[in-house]
Amino acid sequence: MTSEDLFLLLAAYALTTFAVLIFESFYRRTWMNAVGLTTALVALVAITILGSYLHPHAGAVDVLLGILRAPSPRNLVVAATGAAAALPWVGRLFYLSGSRPSPKLALAEQLVVAASIVGIAGGVGLMLWNALFDLKAEPATQAFAPEFTIDLIADVDFLPTRVAVDSSNQVYVSYFWVKEDATHGGAIVKLTEDPDTGSFTEKTVADHDLLFRVTGLAEKDGDLYVSRSGYHARADAGKISYVDSGAVTRLKDLNGDGYFDYYDDIVTGMPGARGPHVQHQNNGIVFGSDGSLFVTNGMASIGLDEHLWGGVVLKVSPDFEKVDVFAEGFRNVFGIAVNKDGEVFLTDNDVEENPGDELDHVIEGEHYGHPFYYPNHPGKDPVGFRDQILLTKVSQSNYVGMAYTDSAMLPDKFRDCFYIADLSANEVVRVKVQPAGETYEVVEVEPFASIPTPVDIAIAEDGTMYVASRYDQKVFRIRLHDSLRPGGKTP
Repeated sequence: MTSEDLFLLLAAYALTTFAVLIFESFYRRTWMNAVGLTTALVALVAITILGSYLHPHAGAVDVLLGILRAPSPRNLVVAATGAAAALPWVGRLFYLSGSRPSPKLALAEQLVVAASIVGIAGGVGLMLWNALFDLKAEPATQAFAPEFTIDLIADVDFLPTRVAVDSSNQVYVSYFWVKEDATHGGAIVKLTEDPDTGSFTEKTVADHDLLFRVTGLAEKDGDLYVSRSGYHARADAGKISYVDSGAVTRLKDLNGDGYFDYYDDIVTGMPGARGPHVQHQNNGIVFGSDGSLFVTNGMASIGLDEHLWGGVVLKVSPDFEKVDVFAEGFRNVFGIAVNKDGEVFLTDNDVEENPGDELDHVIEGEHYGHPFYYPNHPGKDPVGFRDQILLTKVSQSNYVGMAYTDSAMLPDKFRDCFYIADLSANEVVRVKVQPAGETYEVVEVEPFASIPTPVDIAIAEDGTMYVASRYDQKVFRIRLHDSLRPGGKTP
């Protein structure tokens, strides 16, 4: 159970109990009623105080109201369990007349007690089952904006990591694998739409053990670029160290057969995957308007990273000859995008007990705090670090892949926006920013579409969006309704 689950359960239990005791006091007006009422009131106050610690800038009542405004099946089970735990108190109401209850009332009391047992055992059992097997209600796939529609274009047999799209709206999806015989590798699949049927065909265009742990993918001028990493540790006189296995590799199709069989590393020497946080490696990549390549790197260490490129964004010159640190102080960057002004933005993941994932506007030469501080920490006023422009809610969000579009094909509301895949919330979020001094400020944040476990998003020149669902193993297309497109035609 999460902290919010415990708070909701306790609140439901205390409120139900308090309501019963108040009702009972109207019929049994003795000093003894004050004992129960006082105890229940103290419990409510204590729960309220504890609830105020759930979110830094929200009181317990605000947290509870926020849960009630957007109830989920999990919230309903937790609240029902808390209320069920208090049902035996309802049995006291059957004796308000002071006389022995009739057989019917006695049976009713026993049924209430039985309902309490079923409610508590069933509710806690469901929560335990969910914790063991991670059972989740399948979120509905829908576009919250009525101007858009969602299509399932591919049901794949692998776990996607990244998605990219070229100028012809051909979609590329990367994944990696580990087989039972311990061999490993990765591949890239191309999805192409048949203009006659509207269906998509799937073709593997790159497949090699070199493509293991591809967590960054981009397309430029017909070539594919991957951010990849190995994982190799060595021991020397009691000290464990890791090989710098991170690289960005360019893939080319030299003979035009549709298969990318020419590989060339254009960036090497990045730390790659290391302990203790083996998932923190070089991830998202994006090209700027001048051809520069921006490469994200996570920080695998708990404290300061021994590698100078741990927790940084690198800027690679258009000819790939020069690599510089563009900005530093990041924990686990995954998504990165460039807006129409040529400014860089990224998503940085934090641990659940910290304030939340970040959306950062990245300014060259600046430090963004990790591992020296985290945002909204009481009593701390750090100097010399850049703040995030958006902070997500703790444990409710996991910002991963992101993309930017200013396509003239889209309505104004949806232009000049970032679209971020929120893996935990099962949705794509639309974020609009505007200049604020030397940085930007967020002016709009809203759920844009509901998609199960979205891990990455890519946007074509015409504004069509492609979203990879990690654990549902699907690829979705989000586009304007036909009637809203110029000429009323699909792309």
